[in-house]
This record gives sequence, C-alpha cells and structure tokens, in this order.
Amino acid sequence: MLTIELLKNMPFASIDRHFAAYIQEQSRQDDPLIYAVAAIASAAVRLGHTCCDLNKFSGKTFSDFFQQLTQNEDDADIDKNILFPSVEEFRKILTPPWGIALTEEKDEHAAQNIPLVLDSCGRLYLNRYFMYEKELAERILQFVSSPETAFDPGKEKFNSVIPFFQLPEEKPVEHVDWQKFAAYLTGISPLTIITGGPGTGKTTVVAAVLALILEKYESNGKFPRIMLCAPTGKAQSRLAESIRDSLKDLNCTPAVRAELERLIDPENPEKCCGTIHALLGVKWNTPNFRKNQENPIDADILLADEISMISLPLMCKLLRALKPGTKLILLGDKDQLASVDAGAVLGDFCKNVPFNLLSADRKKDFIALTESPEQELRIIPESFESPLTGHIAELKISRRFDENSQIGKISSMIRNRQNAAQIKAEIMIPTADFFRRELPEKPEGLLKEFFADIPQKIKALIQEPTVESMKQAYFLLDNYKILCAHRTGNTGVENMNKLCRKLFRMNRDDATGLPVMILQNDKVTGLSNGDIGILWNIDSVPRVYFPTSIKDPEPKSFLPFELPPCEPVFAMTVHKSQGSGFDNVLIAFPQKKSPILTRELLYTAITRAKKRVELWCPESLIEPVLNTEVVRHSGLADRLCKKQV
Repeated sequence: MLTIELLKNMPFASIDRHFAAYIQEQSRQDDPLIYAVAAIASAAVRLGHTCCDLNKFSGKTFSDFFQQLTQNEDDADIDKNILFPSVEEFRKILTPPWGIALTEEKDEHAAQNIPLVLDSCGRLYLNRYFMYEKELAERILQFVSSPETAFDPGKEKFNSVIPFFQLPEEKPVEHVDWQKFAAYLTGISPLTIITGGPGTGKTTVVAAVLALILEKYESNGKFPRIMLCAPTGKAQSRLAESIRDSLKDLNCTPAVRAELERLIDPENPEKCCGTIHALLGVKWNTPNFRKNQENPIDADILLADEISMISLPLMCKLLRALKPGTKLILLGDKDQLASVDAGAVLGDFCKNVPFNLLSADRKKDFIALTESPEQELRIIPESFESPLTGHIAELKISRRFDENSQIGKISSMIRNRQNAAQIKAEIMIPTADFFRRELPEKPEGLLKEFFADIPQKIKALIQEPTVESMKQAYFLLDNYKILCAHRTGNTGVENMNKLCRKLFRMNRDDATGLPVMILQNDKVTGLSNGDIGILWNIDSVPRVYFPTSIKDPEPKSFLPFELPPCEPVFAMTVHKSQGSGFDNVLIAFPQKKSPILTRELLYTAITRAKKRVELWCPESLIEPVLNTEVVRHSGLADRLCKKQV
C-alpha cells in the first residue's frame, strides 16, 4: 500500500519532497497520491523533461518509473512491488486550486495559476511549463501561417553568390544541392529551421541568403535590421567566425559586405551578434528579460544558432520578444544533446516532420532557379499533420570531413541510427583520425602523448610576454580539448584539469598561460557563460585575455579579480562543448555505464573534432552507450501536430 512515508524514502530529490509537502499542505488532505503527483511533476522537470507522460508507467512500478525517467538503474533499488498509480487515479485527485485534470472539452485557460496540470493526453506538468509549451506552440503556428516573403534574386545571382552554388557549364545538374534548397527556403519562408551535422554548411547558407536579401534592399538605401544570436558566448563566437569565413568567398556588393561585417563586429555598439541572454537583456537575479512582447527586439530578421541547446522556457521567451513580421531563422543539429534545462525544443520541432519539401508552385520556381532534377524534389502533400512541414531543411553532406575520414563516417553512422554493433566495429578500427583505447589506470602518460609537444611550445611562448605570443598560445591550446562525460571521477573534468595543470606546470591559479572558462553571464564585464580566455603576464601585469581571432589586434582583457566565476579549461564536459569545435579531441568516458552516457553524448563529443579523436572508453561500454538514447517527455510535438491544434 502506498503511503507518504514510503514516498519520502524513494529517491526523489530534496526539492521534489519540499514541493510535494507544500502541495499536500495546500490540498489540506492526507492522500499519498497528492504527495506523489507533486513529487513526480517536480522530478520530471528537474531531470530535463517538460512533463511526465504518466501513460508510460501504466501497470508498472515506482522502480520502473525511476529507472525510465532517470535512465539510472541504481535508482531502481526500491521495493519492486509498489505499483505506480494509473492516470485515472491521478485524474480523480487533481482538483483546483492546487491541481487540475483537463479533458478535451475543458478549456486550457482553466489551468491558469494552478500549480499542477494533467492534460487530456495523460501528461503531468508544473503549471509554468504547461504554459510555456502552450505559448511556444501558438507562436510557432503564428509564424508558419504568416505569408511568404518576396524572394526573387535572379538565376544568375543566386547561383553565383558563393562558389559551390555555381551551375555546371556543359552538363546537367545531377542532384539537388540541399544547401541551395535551404537557401531558397530561407528566402521565402517566414520561419525556417535548418538542421544538419557539423560542416554541412548551415551558416554558409545563411550568409548567402542574408547577402541576397540585403542586396534587394540596397537600392532603397536602408537595410533591414538583422540580429544574430546563440545560447552561449562560445557558440556566438563560432557563429560570427563562420560568417566571417563565408564572407571571403561571398559574391556581393561592397555595401552588403560592409553591412555583414558590421553585424559580426564585436566592437559594434549595437551588438548585433551576441548571446540570447544579452539580446533579451537579463533582469539580474530574476528569470525575466527586458525584451518581451511589450518591449520587443528591434529586428526584421532574427537568426538563432545552436538551437538544440535552447531550453523550452528560453525559446518561448525569445519568440515572445519578436515583433510581428520578424523573419525567423533557426539553425541546429537535431541529433546533438538536448538542452541542459527542461525541454528538447529542436527535437520536438523535427519530430515526425518530413524535411526538404516545397509546395508544387515553389518546386517549379526552385527547379527553374537551380536546374535541379525534378525527381529528387518532393512536394508538400495535400493532407499533412505538422504545420512545420515545408519549413525544415536538412543538410546532408559534410564538408568538414573528407569521404575517407573515420570521424565523418562514424558520426554519420550514429546520426543515421545504424546498428550499434556495426558502429562499434568501426570505432574499434584505429585510423589516423580516430583511435579508441581502454581506460588507463594512470592517465598522465597518455595525456603527454595526446598533447605531444604543446607544453613545450606554450613554455617557449611564455618567455615572450606579448599580445602576439598570447594569441598564439590561446589558439594553440584551443586546438586541443579533453571532453568528459562527468565532472568527478578518474576521467572527470576536475581530475583531468588537475593532471593537465601538472603536465603544463600551471598548478598556481595565477600561472601564465592557464586557460579559463567563464561559468556564468556577467553584466559588468559583458562576458558570457562558456567564454574561454587565457591568463597572460605582459609588463608584469597578469590579465585574462579573450581573443576572437588570431588577427584580433586588441583582445578584451580583465584583471583576474574582475572576472565572474571561472575554472581551468584544459578539459570540459561534453555539454559545455556544444557550439565549439577543436582540431584534436580526447573523449574521456568512465569505467561503468551511467545515465548520462548516451548515443547523443557520444555523437556530440565526436563531432566537436575537426581532425582527430582519441576515445577513452571500455570496449564493453560502446554498444550500451550507442543503444541508449536521450528521452525527453514533452507534449510540444503533439501540439504542433495539425490534428491536435
């Protein structure tokens, strides 16, 4: 028999138990189901879900609940005979003002300000996440129901804006160029989602489209206002860097080039390229922002990169702050890890939605524009369930890895969800760019091998305390990164950083050459969570510098005591590495399986590397990791389904 005492002894977190006790008090009842439903809703959000789909545990036990929700077998060590209540049992006890059970006939507005919400499909929510999900779906539907934007750049201009858009001179086009497709879709659609793995050219597509749009407005003498953003400082820097690289080969007018350069200029007082938090304007010590529906972002076009990292609340607040008519472009890799906080927004957007579709009329226009073969292009069917159909482009060919690259081959196999045994067989083959080894008992020797002569090179640069030597050291260190699954343990971030500091002889916190990562956004310095700097001593004054490129003449710098919380960053978690790219990556997994070790984590870690991956992982762990996928409970995909709206 279920009792409150039994529930208190289950592996709920302290915050879950406190919330459950609060709801129990508000209900003025001693029913253990009330305590249970509150603790379950709290635990779901704490573990990254936006809700708890109670249907998944029908006829099962609390042991199954903890094992499935947390993917942690250790949490299943409770009485196997305690049955998980049915949806109907929970539905009967949820009564206002502390809870509500919605039906298809009951208006969702009835859930306003009620702490616990059970929807008509059996999904249990904390109120604010129910409202976030409802609002985000409504705003997405507003976007996709907006009229298409005018986009007619002309055949010659469109096919010459970047070099690899060029049409072949003497032979017909054999296959659809999906980058061209994404560019065309972005041009016409009020909302475009571009997904694809690393190196597939998401940012290059956007640079090309922005150039074509800007040229259309150039004759009017007034460009549309464009804002670029990403979830972290590192991802924002990478976005600016990618657009800067694309500008080298962009065929556009001098005025358009100057405008694009202005957008990504870190010294631009308008800060057109920054983090989402900076764009929205954080109200410190609150979850709210200065930019909102009443005070919208002044942008005609908004581009957000790395949206797989964006949580449900943040995405909702970003769209809430857009003025009507804003063109929205979202970029991300749907196969990467979901956000650390609650939600898997990009995954929900892409769930059960066919990609790379056009209307019949737009298909004709695209074929005329690009000479693409008709048989490879699909049109939007007359009957389709998701309103996002026709708004998502998937890029398929990576230009980061050549066809013989083992990194590219393995990441592609993981992304395409091939058989785990087949992927493992590839991982076990040592190549020049991918090498797996068993976990070492003492990692020190293998770290020396990974970093090769980098410690000696850094030591030599330290002897020349100049801005130029600092930049060389910064980008040299940034080419080598250790990515860990956990913070603690023998192969965790803390121990790996400790060993690296010893290897580089940087044990002191004021050691010249020490790379550091910012851990929280800071209004005073303008630094963002994820920004990486290097401590350097010039003219006997130690400062932490944050170069944006090797050509950056005067990188911003701060005295160490001026910085927000930070830590050494020879090693970081895989989650922290999202939005980044490094030439050489060492992936350090633990000895035993843990809930965080998933297919998505391995894929994200591998795809951070440009040239070389060294994977520390027991052979026995490879298949279990590949067979474990991140599961996030959510109702957003259903809300975006036509039959549910």
